[in-house]
Amino acid sequence: MLQLAPHRLLGALAENVAKTIGLTAIAKRALRRGECGGVRWVDQSLESNVRHVRHIASLVESHVNVRNRVGAEIGPGDNLGASYCLLKAGASKIYAVEKFGSVAADAHCERLFMAIDAEVAGNVTASEVLQRGESWLRFNRAQLQHAHCLFEDFSPDEPIDFIYSHDVIEHVNPRSVFLHASEILTAGGDFLNVIDLTGHGVFYDLKRPLDFLTCPDWLWPMLFSAMETTNRVRWSELLQLAEDTGFQIIHAKPIRRADPNYLASIRPHLLPRYQALTDDDLSVMQCVLHLRKL
Repeated sequence: MLQLAPHRLLGALAENVAKTIGLTAIAKRALRRGECGGVRWVDQSLESNVRHVRHIASLVESHVNVRNRVGAEIGPGDNLGASYCLLKAGASKIYAVEKFGSVAADAHCERLFMAIDAEVAGNVTASEVLQRGESWLRFNRAQLQHAHCLFEDFSPDEPIDFIYSHDVIEHVNPRSVFLHASEILTAGGDFLNVIDLTGHGVFYDLKRPLDFLTCPDWLWPMLFSAMETTNRVRWSELLQLAEDTGFQIIHAKPIRRADPNYLASIRPHLLPRYQALTDDDLSVMQCVLHLRKL
C-alpha cells in the first residue's frame, strides 16, 4: 500500500505536470535559476561547499591513487571543488561530466577554488586551473575540462584512469553508465561511487527512507516522469551489475542502513519484488562501491 499522504501525492502530481509542460522552466528563467540535478551549492555557504568537496576528495583518495592519472567526475552539479581538490592531490587532469548547464567558470567557482587553496596545499592553484582575463574566466583545459553531456555520450580526448561519482548513480540508468565506464577506462582503471538508495523528492524522509518502494509502478511515472529522482535499484542489483559489466569488486560497503523496527513495519507495504529481498539487502540506504576494470 502506498505510504504517502494524499496532499503530498497531489502536490507531486502537480509538480510533475508543471515540469512536463514547461512551467517550471519558465519560472526558473524568470528567477535566473539554471537547471541543476542536485543541491544548488551556489546557494550554500562557502564553508559548507569546501567541507563537502573535501569530504568527497578524501573518500576518492582513500580508495584510488589519483597521482599523475586522468580522472572523470560524473555529475558534479554546480560544484567543481572535488575535481579541483583531486588536481591539487596530483591528478594530471579531471573531466567534469555534467548533463545540466550548471558547470561554470564564474566568480563562485573562483571563490571556492581560492577557499580550498587557503586550506589545502597541492600541485596547482586556483589561478592556474581557472584562468582570468580582463572580462572572462575560463578553465585551463589541460587540467580541468567540462563535458556538457550525458555520461553515456562522454567521449574523452585521452584514456581515463579513474571515474568517480557521489550520489549520482541512483539517478541514472546504472547499466548504461557501468557499460560506458568500462568502455572508456584503461585496463585496471578504478570506478568509485557513493550511492544513495533512499527516497527522493516527495519521498525524501530519512526516518522513512524506503516508503518510495511502496509506490506502484503505474503511478511512479505520473509522479516523476519529468523529475530527477531515484531509479529504485537496490544493493544486490548493483553488485550483480558490476560483475555483469566486466568489473572486479574491490570494496563494497553499506555506510547507512534503515532502522530495523522501521524496516519490519514497512515490509508488508512494499511492492512484491522488494518484499522478496532480504533485510540485509533492503536496509541499505547508502553505500560505497569501488570497482576495477578487469
